[in-house]
Amino acid sequence: MNCQNCGALIPQETRVCLSCQWDAGFPNVRRAEKADERAALEARIHDVEVAAATRGASTKVEEFAVAVSTSHAVMNRRLDDLHSWSVSASPFFASFHSQIRDGAIAARDNGWDEQRTSPENTVNPIYFKDLQVAALCLDDLGMKYYGPYCVTLREKLIANRASVFEENPFIFCKKHAVYSGDAPPLGFRATWQNRAALARAKYGHKILFTTDPSEFPAILMSSERDSDKCDFIEVHIYEKVGRDAIEAVTGPVPKGREDKLLWKQVKRKLDKSVKVREL
Repeated sequence: MNCQNCGALIPQETRVCLSCQWDAGFPNVRRAEKADERAALEARIHDVEVAAATRGASTKVEEFAVAVSTSHAVMNRRLDDLHSWSVSASPFFASFHSQIRDGAIAARDNGWDEQRTSPENTVNPIYFKDLQVAALCLDDLGMKYYGPYCVTLREKLIANRASVFEENPFIFCKKHAVYSGDAPPLGFRATWQNRAALARAKYGHKILFTTDPSEFPAILMSSERDSDKCDFIEVHIYEKVGRDAIEAVTGPVPKGREDKLLWKQVKRKLDKSVKVREL
């Protein structure tokens, strides 16, 4: 895009004009707002709506979209990670890429950590390291595969800088045969405010005229919550996520003595406005 202040060309990956420092907006949100992205998403939605009409499910698909418009961004964490986030001197969550960069952790030999940079850069070129990742949920339980403690984020602290993407970029690039250096296909991302449209495009075909609203949470995020096979929509949040963004924490009561102590400290350190639900 061109700078609205000085007219200089602003690279897609930067937030500000390099010439005059005018704020151009968050790169991930700008990409989701591009006309070709929106047009491709609308084309997908059109196909879903035509198919829904033929099976008499149009009303249910609309109900699903309305429900998703109230969905939350949820991060799942292990207890030790949640404890570090809650009690450390820094109020900000340390992302995977920042921990790798700072030497706080090493990539695990699990087929994901060592290979994730390429697909993430393909989907969000250059600025992928500036993104925090969450999952779109209706039931606030998230993906237990990443940790049993579900952290629901406050919408007002992420909405203006968040976008949503079809699925994990690693899986997406494999599924669509997108190789390093290729541009990903259009129509698979949206702004946070338009997240219901992406959910309609992705999951509309799963909804029947007999689908009950109680089934919507398991449609938006599949029931395989403790597996890397779980299907979900990713939330990409630009820059840091602080402790003040935690709206609720849902998780199990630990059994071990040391973990019980960590959990007690987490609950004591969290802001009083944070809702804590023990399973």
